[in-house]
Amino acid sequence: FLSLLGGSKCTHYAIRARVINSCEHVFSHDTSLVGMGSTVTELAIGKHTYGSCRPNSYVDYSFTISAELEVNNLVLEVEDLNSNNDPSSLVLGLYTDKESIPQVRDPDIQVDSARNKLYTISLDYVQLQAGKYLASVRCTTEAVRFRITAALVTSKILDRQYVPGSVAPNDWTFHYYVHSSTDSDKHNVRFHVTVYFGEVYMVLARKDRPPGFTIRQKNEYMWRMNGATSLSIDLCNVSERGYLGLHGGELVSQYAIYAEAYNPGDISSFDGSVLASENHSSCEDYVLSKPGYVRSGSDSYLRPLGAKIASCGILWGILLLTTSDY
Repeated sequence: FLSLLGGSKCTHYAIRARVINSCEHVFSHDTSLVGMGSTVTELAIGKHTYGSCRPNSYVDYSFTISAELEVNNLVLEVEDLNSNNDPSSLVLGLYTDKESIPQVRDPDIQVDSARNKLYTISLDYVQLQAGKYLASVRCTTEAVRFRITAALVTSKILDRQYVPGSVAPNDWTFHYYVHSSTDSDKHNVRFHVTVYFGEVYMVLARKDRPPGFTIRQKNEYMWRMNGATSLSIDLCNVSERGYLGLHGGELVSQYAIYAEAYNPGDISSFDGSVLASENHSSCEDYVLSKPGYVRSGSDSYLRPLGAKIASCGILWGILLLTTSDY
């Protein structure tokens, strides 16, 4: 069998075969060809791996998520290192349940457009499962040098702890707070979110379960960032876990979260402010005086989002539709 892989242009060719009496002659192979699917490179979690590919060729990678690590979020990122800025120079694919890359390539998740030369796929900690993952990088019309990284974003946050994070465009990253032995008597939690790079579209918070856009998920807090780089969110009477969800905007975002448990009147260790001061009768009274918070058991948490898009008739109609019973 003989196979030919096309380049960036159509070509016409002819093939002639002849029979030889022996194979004593050693045929040489072009070792400069990279990423023809013959080898799979193992990625070390959290470390950069450099690679390159020729037009219409693949470079394949694998990494393994253990049972201990599946409680985190995953961000798979490929950066185009060429000097020119071509947003379609590469195609990044991820296979989530395959032992090997099939001959007919059909990734479970595929990204074919870059933002700031970055191709990114995220799996939140609900989606991430223990097992083997396969990633493929394909060059389109030009040879490209690139850097690929499979990184984990910690989901668990403890009292007075900074956790760095990242979220890809239009994807979720989830975090949750759990009480420790030192803060078991403090049932209110404040999250401080600081965005260092990129864009976070929306931040949502909920007790006991991860938040989401659907109306069936009763979020405690829902707010569009609108380019803001910092935000503080309070959850009252957290018995077991308090969840925070960040939904990516147009660009890959790098951020940090700081969490602290408190009782009303405590002084914040983050910025020195008074947490839920004596001017409010309770934590609930305090948070409902701030924009973005909603009353439990109601659909009023749609108002912060609705107020910002009410001028758009089509989107407002869609929003009203989601509030009906179905």
